[in-house]
Amino acid sequence: MFFSVRRARPDDLDALVGVHVRSARDGYSHIFPADAPFPSDEEIAARWRPALAGEASATAFVAESHDDVVVGGVIADLAPVERGFGHLQHLYVDPSAWGRGAGAALHDAVLGSCRSAGLGDLELWVLVENHRARDMYERWGWAIDPGERLVHEGLDVTEVRYVLAMVPRS
Repeated sequence: MFFSVRRARPDDLDALVGVHVRSARDGYSHIFPADAPFPSDEEIAARWRPALAGEASATAFVAESHDDVVVGGVIADLAPVERGFGHLQHLYVDPSAWGRGAGAALHDAVLGSCRSAGLGDLELWVLVENHRARDMYERWGWAIDPGERLVHEGLDVTEVRYVLAMVPRS
């Protein structure tokens, strides 16, 4: 399947919230208990809004199918630029498009954005038990960085940091 990637716009917000919710519900169902609180649509929208509006240092991208349906999104956050690295966050693809290249296309858009900003390294955080995502990032060259952090107070769910060196070290 062919996907095109473009910078996200504010009018993509509802589609991105829908993709985020469907992807998280399917992808995390084996991680979080069924009765665990799930963020509201407004809480999820608040995570995307700054990047869609071009605020601060974040840029969002969307992947669209051949019929212009948003099937995925991602944010490239350049805020850590003073430390020399960028942050990939919220890479979500609709489950109906899993395994078809939309995630890779979004990933490549973030890498291009960060390279253009002159960043040498990227980081991201992934739930420890999210093996599908972890396998994907490792195939794309990401390396686990020692250490974990608790995701939610009261739940035994943690995440790990991955790094990607985009500029070879001398």
